[in-house]
Amino acid sequence: MAFQVLQRHGGAADIPIAGETSTAGTIEARFNGGTWQTIATVGAGLFAGVLANQPQGQGSLEIRLAEAPETVVAVAPVGIGDVFIVAGQSNASGRGTNLQPVAHPTLRASVFGNDYVWHELSDPFDSDSNRLDAVSIDLEAGGSVWPLVATHFMNARSIPVAFVPTAWGGSSISDWQPGEDRFDRGTLYGSMAFRARLTGARAVLWWQGETDALEGMSEETYAAQFNQFVSAVALDLGVPVIPCLIHNSMGIPDDAEAAVRQAVVQAAGANSMIWLGPDLSDIASDDLYHLKSDANLQVAAGRWWQALSGMIE
Repeated sequence: MAFQVLQRHGGAADIPIAGETSTAGTIEARFNGGTWQTIATVGAGLFAGVLANQPQGQGSLEIRLAEAPETVVAVAPVGIGDVFIVAGQSNASGRGTNLQPVAHPTLRASVFGNDYVWHELSDPFDSDSNRLDAVSIDLEAGGSVWPLVATHFMNARSIPVAFVPTAWGGSSISDWQPGEDRFDRGTLYGSMAFRARLTGARAVLWWQGETDALEGMSEETYAAQFNQFVSAVALDLGVPVIPCLIHNSMGIPDDAEAAVRQAVVQAAGANSMIWLGPDLSDIASDDLYHLKSDANLQVAAGRWWQALSGMIE
């Protein structure tokens, strides 16, 4: 699909290709101007194949019959880069007053939308348009840090990046615990895991804890539940969770926020699949709970990128 990004491994990825042909023959494909390769030899009808070990980058995916090389079907842009799942609550979803831009001279960032379709990344990143999973309905999404993070990422790494929105405003850590069916799309965890299994992922980016701090959850309880969430992600998806240390919400007592931050640090010390992300604790919210101003979103995005740049080569 146009704007699809496949998760790279060691700087490359396999591209699965499926389609239908009315003519028997040899199906060839190439990515980003590379060499034509045979992916299937078929009769008329459905076909499937893999364009293996393609280098990271972004460009056209082209397909043709070797017997009719002048007829080429192209899908563009297609990328091989990094895919990040975004989970947590409203600040992960985005509550900015203004929609934030993506800026790169050649690369296009992507989002696997709540409609389960790949799109070019734009705010509101967590758009509710044609949402399929009712569990995370969110009609208040606005500007977010993720277009700004994408700009930092692509300018530094020169590869495409994609984000998958799965956050839900006001959700607690208890809401994110996996159910008996780990891929049940009626649960927050299951909806996230189901989509991550479809898209592939480099990591889960976690921005959550305001609700639990407001409700006075203890450090020990939050750490235990966060560790359970991370362990489930590691088992089901095989990727790390990268949490931020939550910003300073004006509507939440400082000591309660500090307990959640310390719980994340404590859990990270005991679980190697937790990679500590940015410390946002000195950024004051623009209302009771949210980062809304362009200035605050830009600072937070810069911190997210600084953290990711030390982890993601």
